[in-house]
Amino acid sequence: MQIEVSQETAKLFQAALASGKYTSVDELIAAMATHFQQCDKGIDIQSMPEHIEFDELAKLQEAKAFDASSKAPADLWPEDESADEFLACIHELRQDGTQHGTRH
Repeated sequence: MQIEVSQETAKLFQAALASGKYTSVDELIAAMATHFQQCDKGIDIQSMPEHIEFDELAKLQEAKAFDASSKAPADLWPEDESADEFLACIHELRQDGTQHGTRH
């Protein structure tokens, strides 16, 4: 899909990607979508305090508790692989400094 944008908008996208904060256009668009969803919920991102208590933030974001005994809301890890394999993968990613690594 192609979307035509103004030169100013294209420059903003290029600057955002050049900043290194986003590794791809998809990641940038996902961040923008999250921002707009929060705005639709009435969350004023610009005015959030530098420090906010966990309970207050959870209420603001309408976070719900996760029941570890139930199936995860997303497929975070293959069911046939153990928790030890998951933790080993996390440890490996942290050791090599990878932020967005892939499973082996």
